Amino acid sequence: MEYSCLKTLAGKHKSTISKMIQTYRNGKSWAIPYLTKLGVKYASIVKLADCKRSLVDDVIPRKNPFPRKRTIQERLNARICELCNTKNAESYEIHHVGSLKKLGNLLWEKVMKKKRRKTLVVCGNCHSHVIHG
Repeated sequence: MEYSCLKTLAGKHKSTISKMIQTYRNGKSWAIPYLTKLGVKYASIVKLADCKRSLVDDVIPRKNPFPRKRTIQERLNARICELCNTKNAESYEIHHVGSLKKLGNLLWEKVMKKKRRKTLVVCGNCHSHVIHG
């Protein structure tokens, strides 16, 4: 894996593996520097031997890549129009389509396609004027 990474870097920079090791030297090994709010940090390739000796301490916490889908009831109770972002309108309605494939390029159709939802919680004004207007 380390060799593959070095080979890829060398190819991208039109250089050699030994020059990449010299460029990215960090102590006895090599690492890629990256900038954070706190300053420069280094990302190094983890080797299997490091894992066996438990020397790996650079664990990056990941947020859930698949956030929980909100139910229609939760979206209605939020009282926010998903088209105009109006809060606390007089009424909210659900607009439903049969298939996302049949939608065109109107604003509300683009929103539905982007959210990958066949339902849209909209205020009464948007439902009557924007969608069915």
